[in-house]
Amino acid sequence: MRRETVRWIAALAYFTIGAAPLVSQTTAATGQASLESAGQLVSLDLVVRDKHNKPVLDLKPEQVTVTDNGKPARLTDLRLVNGTQQNEPLISLLFDRPGMEDTQKKSEDSVFGTSASAARETSTKLRQLASKFLNASPDSGLQFAVVDVWGRLQIQQEYSANRKAIAAAVSLAVQPEVYGHMVEANAVERRVAQMAKTGQDSSGAVASLRQRALARAMYSALQTSGRIARDQQLSPSQACLLALVEAQQSLPGRKVIVYFNSMEAGAASYQRSDTDSHSRDAWKSIIGAANRAGVNIYVVLPEEQKDIDPIFFMSSGGLARGPGPQSQSAVLAALTSGSSATIAQNLIAVAAATAASKSVLSGQEEMNMLAKQTGGEVLQGRGRMSGPVKNLVRSLTTYYEASFVPPSGVQDGTFHTTALQTSRREARMRAPTGYLAMPPSAGLTDPPQPFEVPLMALLNRQQLPADVDYRAGVMRMEHAAESNIALLALEVPLSGLQVRTDTSTRLNSSHVSVLATIRDSAGTEIERFSEDIVRRWPAEGSAGTAPAFIPFQRSFAAPVGKYVLETAILDHTSGKAAANRQTFEVFATRSLPELSDLMVVRGMESTDSTSGETDLLWHGERRVLPNLYGELPVGTHTVSVFFLAHTDPRSQAPATVKLEVLHDGAPLKGELLTSTLKPGNEFSPMLTAFSITSAATGKYQVRVTLIQDEKSAEKTDEFALIREGEHTANGVIAPASDAPVAVDPPQLAAAEQATDGPTQEELDQILADARKNALDYADTLPNLICRQTTQELYDANGKEDWTLGDTIVEVLTYVNHKETRTLVEEKPTQQMANIGSNMSSSGEFGAALTNIFKPESKAKFTWRETGTMRGEPTEVFEYRVEKENSPLQLNAYPVAVANVGYHGRIYIERATRGVKSLTIITDEQSKTFPIRKAAIRVDYDYVDINDHDYLLPVSAQVVTKVSGIIRDALKRNNLTFSNFRRFGSTVRLLEAGTEAEPQ
Repeated sequence: MRRETVRWIAALAYFTIGAAPLVSQTTAATGQASLESAGQLVSLDLVVRDKHNKPVLDLKPEQVTVTDNGKPARLTDLRLVNGTQQNEPLISLLFDRPGMEDTQKKSEDSVFGTSASAARETSTKLRQLASKFLNASPDSGLQFAVVDVWGRLQIQQEYSANRKAIAAAVSLAVQPEVYGHMVEANAVERRVAQMAKTGQDSSGAVASLRQRALARAMYSALQTSGRIARDQQLSPSQACLLALVEAQQSLPGRKVIVYFNSMEAGAASYQRSDTDSHSRDAWKSIIGAANRAGVNIYVVLPEEQKDIDPIFFMSSGGLARGPGPQSQSAVLAALTSGSSATIAQNLIAVAAATAASKSVLSGQEEMNMLAKQTGGEVLQGRGRMSGPVKNLVRSLTTYYEASFVPPSGVQDGTFHTTALQTSRREARMRAPTGYLAMPPSAGLTDPPQPFEVPLMALLNRQQLPADVDYRAGVMRMEHAAESNIALLALEVPLSGLQVRTDTSTRLNSSHVSVLATIRDSAGTEIERFSEDIVRRWPAEGSAGTAPAFIPFQRSFAAPVGKYVLETAILDHTSGKAAANRQTFEVFATRSLPELSDLMVVRGMESTDSTSGETDLLWHGERRVLPNLYGELPVGTHTVSVFFLAHTDPRSQAPATVKLEVLHDGAPLKGELLTSTLKPGNEFSPMLTAFSITSAATGKYQVRVTLIQDEKSAEKTDEFALIREGEHTANGVIAPASDAPVAVDPPQLAAAEQATDGPTQEELDQILADARKNALDYADTLPNLICRQTTQELYDANGKEDWTLGDTIVEVLTYVNHKETRTLVEEKPTQQMANIGSNMSSSGEFGAALTNIFKPESKAKFTWRETGTMRGEPTEVFEYRVEKENSPLQLNAYPVAVANVGYHGRIYIERATRGVKSLTIITDEQSKTFPIRKAAIRVDYDYVDINDHDYLLPVSAQVVTKVSGIIRDALKRNNLTFSNFRRFGSTVRLLEAGTEAEPQ
């Protein structure tokens, strides 16, 4: 397609900040593997076909060889299985649900959302693909479930053979949803939960063992998808896929997940890039878990994959892809002609283009890898599905079960590659290409993750290590009808961890893995929680604050009884570890009123209100951080205690809460701290603050009494005040204090709870630190290369009713603070073929950020709120740059309007003082100028390049509003940046005019 100027634009549209333009207009495999608990056998399901694609039914064990990590393994069993020997195979249809903006909540930022029109277009494609798949499937002999991804896993239909119900569930699963919508449990999910918990269906009838096993698996996936996304920092799609895979480990028989991947949806604008190193590791974990659970994954893609022509040639317009094959000598001659500066630029472009030709389809390559290595297949949306689906069904009903003993026998959590070969020349054998060497699971908890394996090994030692200090405990919080709700809390002092200093990025970091398991009196593991945690903050001498502790909390339900809490932590930087084992008891419900355990508060943090998960520590819009060490400097002005008051909701009498503080067993004199609770509430979270004047060091006791209907409940807790120079239990010296030496006995007084927002002094410092980081940002970045994918959308009516357009793939090189882009692939759509487009983007690697903070811009900042972004506390500021101070330009070639005023928001991470996101929205221009308005949003995240963490753009959205003949029109580009690598070259890069060119 010829890329022309949009008809209703006078000329090329773009706007510029300073000198840098910111905006310018295989062969599939089938089979499965699982690691068996008995004898550490690896069991594989393999499909064998002859050259006519018919099943081979007489394969002998001596005709099969297997290797594990390249070493020969001993085959112990080979057994043919056909459809009469198994349950009906299970097929789970998993959809990426389309997302769209809320048209009822319009704001200036709404232009960055996906419209209902684009979401409906994606929805239609997904529904058509599912219909093609189901129509190609046989009418009987299979059970289907329908689930979708929307923040968490959603169940639209449990396993069923009813095709009418399946089709209706598909329609629900692909129906667009509004971004930020809170997901409530639907009727199907409530039905699945009831059967999983009670073994009865909605009518009260007792379910079969098979039905209950299926319900338990679905309910487990439902519960764990959100936790996996939070703990492992995965995208919702990856977390839901992993949760679904892990939940099916306990199910016997053949299992398939058909993943309908909506790569065009554009709904992941603010998610982690799907091709960074962390995400690639996640795909490997999903593959290993699928093979371990015996699940084949089939991926349905909406677009047909095309190979990238790696042959490039030089033209007068620069490096371009050739119209046909070029000889090597012709390419070399084109590259080496011209001046030395031109040759250097050519070589840079060739290196970039060659790298891009290998990685441009990495997203699709990952889908290929996901399918092939789990024994599935990639199904093209535009191709015929009847043949592939028939092969899928045959592989589910006729296959071999093969078992072998791993030569190493080590269950170390690593991915083992497997290869099977047969001596039968006419036979083609398809099997998984690897598995995760993981310890077996009892089925009550999720299968272990790779990072959990060394922590499990710590707990299996005869003598538990104690090289790192930490504390953990269980706090009893609520009583429910079926079970009791408790809180597991753990905190690790940073002073006991080894800190990694990255001189390239000027960041300190700490990396710990945490594991906690809960076992009942019989030793059965009933709960397991874990997280792989990385914390970053500026290195010494830079802005920002290092965290004093790394906290970890999870809630769980347990019936009355005695339990053992096992915890383990690993400091990845030093290699040191620690583990502990302690007992606790869950008591029966006592008569109301009742109090939860008390906890001294270390501080408050912002919460992610979009998570949809219940948190026992929420108080308003903030979250309480427990102080498990119970130590405070003597100069602490306010002490806070958090607890839950459990009152009788049937009583009409109000309840009274009384708080006392004791020192050396005697209550402190002073103001009596009391609160009154209105009747009708069952659980009331209480955050009570007090101060102690003329405080003496030592231990103090907090005693809380709850009174209702002449009945009372009481709970106590302890904390210690320590002076400067005294060492706390974790070895930290207490900070300096201005508190006077106690002369009079300490006295108690009520205190105001600290305000949610930071002080003005803190805000000023945060802005000053962020400004310094922003102005130094370009100097901190290395020369790098990455892939930029642009999804174009347009709206000819100006109503933000977007229609999907072209997909453009470019390789981006950032060398010596300059961005260079080379076109690799363009996928035009029919809608855009006659409209054209010429809006591109640059400046995300510096100009968009630094110009907001330049002194000459004189930006005015206003604090808006404290929030969270990717789990980290973030301060949100609004800003404005007036026209007379603005370095920003709107250009409609050859006409330019300089000094355009603009405004927007910046999101500053509290710990590092780095900008994690920003928006730029220009002021409205007159109707006589072609470009009426422009807006851009850039999201940043940490990307690992050569073992260094750099804060880099991972996504961006660019919108322009242009004057049309009838009405204003809109154009939007959604950009993602991925496959970041260090750019290295032996070619010396010459600035124009800096050196004389050779004669």
